Amino acid sequence: MEPSPAPASSCRWAARLGLALPLLLGGGEAVRLLAAAAHPRTALVALLLPAVAGLGGVLAGLLVPGVRQLLAFASRHPGPSLGGGLGALLGLRVAEAAATHLFPRLHRPDLAGLLLALAAVLPVVVLGGLGGLLGAGLVRRRAATTLPTTTVSRLTPGLLLLGGLGWATWRLLALDLLPHLPGSARWTAGATAGLLLLALCWPGGVRPRPATAWLLLLALLGPLLGLGGAHLLYPTARRERLLLEAHSPWARQVLPRLRPFWDRDHDGFSGGWGGGDCDDGDPRVHPGAVDPPGDARDQDCLGGDPPAALLEDPLGLAGLPARAPLPAGFTPYRGAVLLVIDALRLDATGVGKGPSATPELDRLATQGALFTGARSPAPGTWPAIPALLTGRLPGSLRWTGRTSPPALGPENRTLAEVLGEAGVPSHGLVSGYMKWRLFGMEQGFASYESAIPRDPPPEPRDHSSPLFTEQAQRLLARLPDQRLFLYVHYIDPHHPYVVHPGFTRGESPKERYLGELRYTEHHVARLVDGLRADPAAADLLVIVTADHGEEFREHAGQFHASQLYEESLRVPLVFLGRGIRPSVQEQPVSLVDLFPTLLDLLGVPHPPELGLQGRSLAPDLLGSPPPGADRRPLFAELGPWEKQPAAAVLEEGRHKGILRRGGDLFELYDLVPDPGERRDLADQEPERAARLLARLRALDAWRQAGR
Repeated sequence: MEPSPAPASSCRWAARLGLALPLLLGGGEAVRLLAAAAHPRTALVALLLPAVAGLGGVLAGLLVPGVRQLLAFASRHPGPSLGGGLGALLGLRVAEAAATHLFPRLHRPDLAGLLLALAAVLPVVVLGGLGGLLGAGLVRRRAATTLPTTTVSRLTPGLLLLGGLGWATWRLLALDLLPHLPGSARWTAGATAGLLLLALCWPGGVRPRPATAWLLLLALLGPLLGLGGAHLLYPTARRERLLLEAHSPWARQVLPRLRPFWDRDHDGFSGGWGGGDCDDGDPRVHPGAVDPPGDARDQDCLGGDPPAALLEDPLGLAGLPARAPLPAGFTPYRGAVLLVIDALRLDATGVGKGPSATPELDRLATQGALFTGARSPAPGTWPAIPALLTGRLPGSLRWTGRTSPPALGPENRTLAEVLGEAGVPSHGLVSGYMKWRLFGMEQGFASYESAIPRDPPPEPRDHSSPLFTEQAQRLLARLPDQRLFLYVHYIDPHHPYVVHPGFTRGESPKERYLGELRYTEHHVARLVDGLRADPAAADLLVIVTADHGEEFREHAGQFHASQLYEESLRVPLVFLGRGIRPSVQEQPVSLVDLFPTLLDLLGVPHPPELGLQGRSLAPDLLGSPPPGADRRPLFAELGPWEKQPAAAVLEEGRHKGILRRGGDLFELYDLVPDPGERRDLADQEPERAARLLARLRALDAWRQAGR
């Protein structure tokens, strides 16, 4: 039987693109690696890895004739096309509203994923179908000859339908429902792709032409050839592996998804692709295992037992006061106002060597105590803010549910709960995302509200800083003499970056980001200046900080929540209040230190069961740092909820190690001569690298022991 020409053409297009895309992607990454003086074998791996997209290339090829057929259908049937497209868009709007309404009530596993999926799909399908029927009926009542027959008129319905479908698909993906759907997304996607290939390339069981079949076979074999060749040539030298992940975005995306297929003992870590499992036949041995000291076994695949002495005090707080007595004659503050600016990196302020984007915050910093060595315990809002509100590192907290991200468990004791029990009610003003998508942080708050309406138009959502300032001012005016803790989280600097006339001075992403900072700090300064000028607020402590920084391709990453370099972790920290002398302090401090600091400065006792992992900064603010404060280690984490878990430790304020727990890659930097973390010293200083690794291992073992 002769093959149908359309399917053969579709398969031929698909095969050609399936072969071309990997070559184009891999070629660009190989050139970048060679330019970075990588070994040719590493560049070859970068060339082979994109071949796993062969199946994706086939599907992309099938889209070309598919789009052509869609346009042809729309030109022949404009009524159903336009009606169906508009109905689908209306259905998507209903789906978004339903998902927003259901999500806060269905963040437990059970049937939440299924219900959310139905809520997202059913309105689109039903209203799209009704719109198509209505459009067909309306057009049928008109004479066909009255419709224009120009090329534009034939293409317009199809282009509108195609644009609507594309936009609808993007918005459905933006609802982030995938983590909540039952079953494995990987196998679901594979089965869908296979069925689509069968449906489009072999309709009715008709065989394609031999040339098309060979091209299609090569495109489908591309992933296998790429996997096999790249696995054999995968670099074992640490520097080459770091180069591969730094200069090959495709490798960063593909490798974490390949490793589970090479996990023979099913312990979550593979023996291949840099998975780091030094014994893939023993599920008790892997990079995430606890390695007790003294058993002469390397359970965590990091090179020997951790020193026993570190297990007693991995946080380095034994010699530092967790609670500090206030100086004689100093009375506690009536309350505190914590102002968090989302994604404010330290070097965007006047502390950095470049031009400052925050002149008003710089002015405020000169009036109080500025900590230039402050770091966030995580490079993203979730879980940095839970760590701040509990005084414990993210990996030490209890998480619950299968939400994305997970919910903060009720067994964690929050700052708001402790203050509330001591007669200091807490109030929170946060973004809509934090209120309706990040669960558990509201524990203990007397009020926890969003300054942004539940379903806002773009303007309030993208220009919310004045709303936060005005709502905070109203709340403080209602409680002029009462004790309170107010937490305000300004969200505007979070991407996507929008233009603020009068504040934005460029069109690049970084210039827009700096414009967001100028806009936000203007409204933060309005609030702070008003408090400092108000006699009724003179007894309030004011803290200005950020939850994390922001990346702009300094280490091949963008935005935040994916890497542990300084641009993501280093944040400003300013204290203003009675008795706090203006100063610039460089000792390393962490956002987890705010919990014990606020308890001390508000005169609230420390409950013994808290298990705080920070230290009080009251001595630093009201006197001088305690001896040893400059040598205290700091920790930061990408927790197990992230796609690529990792940990970092900063020692003595300058030596920093980063361990990628998805493998055995360890980086070491000296931040004094190399603040940009460009020169990895792990090979040149193996003893220092081993010490920092031992501290990270000790922290894991300390946690597993229930500390």
